[in-house]
Amino acid sequence: LQQFTDAAFSYITAFGGKLAAQDYQTFARRGGAAFINADVGKSMGPLSVLMADLGGSAAGTAAMTLHQFITGAGTLSRQQFDILKKAHLLNSGGFTDMGGRINIRPGGIVASEKYSGDEPGWIRNVLMPHLRALSGGDPAVLESLISKIGRNRNTQKLIEMFGMPGFQEQTAKDLGLAAQVNPIDQAYADYTTRNPKGVKLAFANQYESMMQAIG
Repeated sequence: LQQFTDAAFSYITAFGGKLAAQDYQTFARRGGAAFINADVGKSMGPLSVLMADLGGSAAGTAAMTLHQFITGAGTLSRQQFDILKKAHLLNSGGFTDMGGRINIRPGGIVASEKYSGDEPGWIRNVLMPHLRALSGGDPAVLESLISKIGRNRNTQKLIEMFGMPGFQEQTAKDLGLAAQVNPIDQAYADYTTRNPKGVKLAFANQYESMMQAIG
């Protein structure tokens, strides 16, 4: 909890008003298992960037859709299945073909267990290399593959943000700013000892407490 709180505080501070505590609350409510199982050290940074861009609600919905996709919690369309199969992203025996829909078993998608809790890492290190190979280096084909496998605008945006070089560079820049922010305890200590406004407020609070103590 302390790790998450410090991380959220640093992202909110660094992103300059684009991200608020309410976004995390909304993301948690909409993201469900995707939020609960998220690896704080690996995925909360990229997910915070996603929240700052899409808002907590849309980001949470997109993250949950991706989580269900990777873990096999939902069924795939024939179109999604065909792309995964052509891209060699399905483990042998990891699915059941039910005709129009395909049921993916837990662990049926390549590296899904290895990247449990780190969906951004799975997109970056597994999904995108396979899709690029399938596209033959054609950007238009790659964009088409992302659209077909994502199925909705926010999920496509999520794949692009975590997998495309330009978005990755911006994400790295944003996370670099967040890394410069001190943890909450240190930031508060600096505020009450170095910031003139904070020092004055801290003194006033201490004075009031002292006066109450002595009657």
